Amino acid sequence: MRVAVVPEAPAVGAAILAGMANGTFACADDGVTALTQPAAVVAPDPEVHTRYSAHRRRWEAARRAVFSASDAVAAQPDIAFSHA
Repeated sequence: MRVAVVPEAPAVGAAILAGMANGTFACADDGVTALTQPAAVVAPDPEVHTRYSAHRRRWEAARRAVFSASDAVAAQPDIAFSHA
């Protein structure tokens, strides 16, 4: 996996797009060449992947439960409140 070397990669992307708009860069590749460094390459760690996969499965189950409950509430007809 390639990881951006700069901490503010989205800002660099915006600068590249601005440079394309004002004619500084003819294309995105020119901006990338001018404003970035080669990306760091990170090799996946199978042990960490296994551990995080279990966490992700739990998160996905929780997310489904929350959205299911939210959908059920949203499907209820509007309740009229009367002021006595």
